[in-house]
Amino acid sequence: MVRVTEVVALEVPDCPGGLLALLEVIEQARVNVEYVYAFTAKLDNQGLMLFRFDNPDAAIRALQANQINIVGTVELFKRMGS
Repeated sequence: MVRVTEVVALEVPDCPGGLLALLEVIEQARVNVEYVYAFTAKLDNQGLMLFRFDNPDAAIRALQANQINIVGTVELFKRMGS
Protein backbone atom coordinates (compact mmCIF):
# COMPACT_ATOMS: atom_id res chain seq x y z
CA MET A 1 0.00 0.00 0.00
CA VAL A 2 1.24 3.51 -0.81
CA ARG A 3 0.20 6.56 1.12
CA VAL A 4 0.99 10.09 -0.03
CA THR A 5 1.45 12.79 2.59
CA GLU A 6 2.45 16.41 2.33
CA VAL A 7 5.93 17.19 3.62
CA VAL A 8 7.96 20.40 3.63
CA ALA A 9 11.63 20.32 2.62
CA LEU A 10 13.76 22.80 4.52
CA GLU A 11 17.36 23.90 4.54
CA VAL A 12 18.81 23.62 8.03
CA PRO A 13 22.13 25.25 8.93
CA ASP A 14 24.72 22.51 9.45
CA CYS A 15 26.09 23.97 12.67
CA PRO A 16 25.43 23.65 16.39
CA GLY A 17 22.02 25.14 17.12
CA GLY A 18 20.92 25.25 13.46
CA LEU A 19 17.96 22.94 13.98
CA LEU A 20 17.05 24.65 17.26
CA ALA A 21 16.50 28.01 15.53
CA LEU A 22 14.14 26.39 13.04
CA LEU A 23 12.23 24.51 15.75
CA GLU A 24 11.80 27.70 17.78
CA VAL A 25 10.00 29.27 14.81
CA ILE A 26 7.72 26.22 14.57
CA GLU A 27 7.03 26.32 18.31
CA GLN A 28 6.14 30.02 18.22
CA ALA A 29 3.71 29.29 15.37
CA ARG A 30 2.13 26.59 17.57
CA VAL A 31 2.60 23.95 14.88
CA ASN A 32 3.36 20.33 15.74
CA VAL A 33 6.04 18.27 14.00
CA GLU A 34 4.64 14.82 13.26
CA TYR A 35 7.88 13.39 11.88
CA VAL A 36 11.16 14.35 10.22
CA TYR A 37 13.50 12.78 7.68
CA ALA A 38 17.09 13.99 7.44
CA PHE A 39 19.28 13.53 4.37
CA THR A 40 22.99 13.65 3.72
CA ALA A 41 22.48 16.01 0.78
CA LYS A 42 24.19 19.29 1.70
CA LEU A 43 24.66 22.53 -0.18
CA ASP A 44 26.69 25.48 1.09
CA ASN A 45 26.73 24.25 4.73
CA GLN A 46 22.97 23.72 4.69
CA GLY A 47 21.51 20.36 5.56
CA LEU A 48 18.25 19.11 4.09
CA MET A 49 15.35 17.86 6.20
CA LEU A 50 11.78 16.89 5.33
CA PHE A 51 9.14 17.76 7.90
CA ARG A 52 5.58 16.57 8.26
CA PHE A 53 3.57 19.22 10.14
CA ASP A 54 0.06 18.97 11.54
CA ASN A 55 -0.67 22.32 9.88
CA PRO A 56 1.67 22.72 6.89
CA ASP A 57 0.16 26.03 5.74
CA ALA A 58 0.77 27.70 9.12
CA ALA A 59 4.26 26.21 9.25
CA ILE A 60 5.13 27.53 5.78
CA ARG A 61 3.86 31.02 6.64
CA ALA A 62 5.95 31.10 9.84
CA LEU A 63 9.05 29.73 8.13
CA GLN A 64 8.83 32.21 5.26
CA ALA A 65 8.27 35.10 7.70
CA ASN A 66 11.54 34.09 9.39
CA GLN A 67 13.53 33.75 6.15
CA ILE A 68 13.93 29.97 6.49
CA ASN A 69 14.49 28.52 3.04
CA ILE A 70 11.83 26.09 1.86
CA VAL A 71 13.16 23.83 -0.87
CA GLY A 72 10.76 23.37 -3.78
CA THR A 73 10.05 20.04 -5.43
CA VAL A 74 12.29 20.59 -8.48
CA GLU A 75 15.24 21.70 -6.35
CA LEU A 76 14.66 18.81 -3.92
CA PHE A 77 14.82 16.19 -6.67
CA LYS A 78 17.85 17.94 -8.20
CA ARG A 79 19.70 17.70 -4.86
CA MET A 80 18.66 14.11 -4.26
CA GLY A 81 19.93 13.09 -7.69
CA SER A 82 23.40 14.51 -7.20
